Amino acid sequence: MRLGVVLVAACVSMVGCLSVQRASADAGAAAHGEAAGPELVWPSRWGMDPADDEAGAGPGVVVEVDGPISAWTGGRHGPWHHRVPRGDDERIVRALAAGRAGEGGYQYRMEGYGAFVFERDPDVPVPEDGAEIGRSEPAFMFVFASGKDVGEREGETLIEVGRTWFAYYDHRRGGEPAEGDAGNGVVMLLPGLFGVPEGVVDIVVSTMRQRGWNVIRMLAPPARFVERVDLVLDPVERADESAAEAGALLMDRLAETAYAAEGALDYVLDRRPGLAGLPRAIVGGSAGAMSLPAVVRRDPDAYGAAVLIAGGANVLEIVATSSYTKPVGALDFEWAGYEDGGTPDRETVREFAEKYLGHAPLDGYHAAAGMRGALPALMLQASGDRAVPAALGDVLWDRLGEPERWLTPGSHLTLFMSLWLHTPRIMDWLDARLVDGVAP
Repeated sequence: MRLGVVLVAACVSMVGCLSVQRASADAGAAAHGEAAGPELVWPSRWGMDPADDEAGAGPGVVVEVDGPISAWTGGRHGPWHHRVPRGDDERIVRALAAGRAGEGGYQYRMEGYGAFVFERDPDVPVPEDGAEIGRSEPAFMFVFASGKDVGEREGETLIEVGRTWFAYYDHRRGGEPAEGDAGNGVVMLLPGLFGVPEGVVDIVVSTMRQRGWNVIRMLAPPARFVERVDLVLDPVERADESAAEAGALLMDRLAETAYAAEGALDYVLDRRPGLAGLPRAIVGGSAGAMSLPAVVRRDPDAYGAAVLIAGGANVLEIVATSSYTKPVGALDFEWAGYEDGGTPDRETVREFAEKYLGHAPLDGYHAAAGMRGALPALMLQASGDRAVPAALGDVLWDRLGEPERWLTPGSHLTLFMSLWLHTPRIMDWLDARLVDGVAP
């Protein structure tokens, strides 16, 4: 039996009518029986015990970096970036290696072809100690770094390094709040691919701060999230084997997002201990929304509410059918037997994607089901979204237990370009659940 919903229509300037699907009184309970998912094993990182990562080193380390944020620009890297660390990379590698490297030699390889890496312009001066923080500047910036042991090269262990960049903003713009003025809570903000549209995200962060929320902003998904790989999907001759290979690759990338968010939250709470007892929310858009269930599954008690914007479940099917796959040029898999980048028909893709789900415990299809009844969730979705196909957004909504959902006309792009208009209402929704305590 499906949950009932109440439809409320409200017109929003510039974006047409917004349809609100409110969850019924028993929202959060499972709308259907939970099918057994694949076993959850967190992908190993250098120094981390995959069976019990509390027993060894954590998945990665955090290294603070210099601002201002305007000095940092992100870009795609080509094969030349498969290299030993250089410049600022070396400081990050040394921090990562501390306590991990044992006997024997190690080589380190940074992110490669297609990865989205942030670099600081050395010509932009670093603010002096004690300098006033600009109204739009974060209080501090940092990088989460992890490593993977990928075998040997020239007799030494090869470690692939991955990085994720963050900025932290205190709610009171222009400097650290005074003691006892910690604000309403903390928002973990997970953006879409490449952190775009940056201007809209800037406005969203500003609105959250004006409403009294401190913001941990992931500048973009982990650098290797969009790194190109040579992966051939064979839906006929090697269907089960290649579905498992696709699952391993995509789960590794979702897990890295979860590791990075976990490390960032711990680091901020260490730097700002006054935030420890405040409510925490997690907000994800597009790729960030697809990763959000994995982040919550990594630490189910970390957040009290979730907002998912233009998300979907079954990442493999999203990638295979998204209108953005070709233009973006990331995760563009090769299908065996289909020349010139061709893809199978929809039914073949769907059948193969179902096999993939058997190897995808962190996909929203499985991870979102664990959020039902655990924390309130809100979805924003565009009815004409073809970047994250709206039908797969419906699947995510279903797996979440059909929580409140705001539907807008238009595309993926129009939803995000109008996101600044929805942000005050999103903050109203979060305040009601986490600050005021008056809404279910």
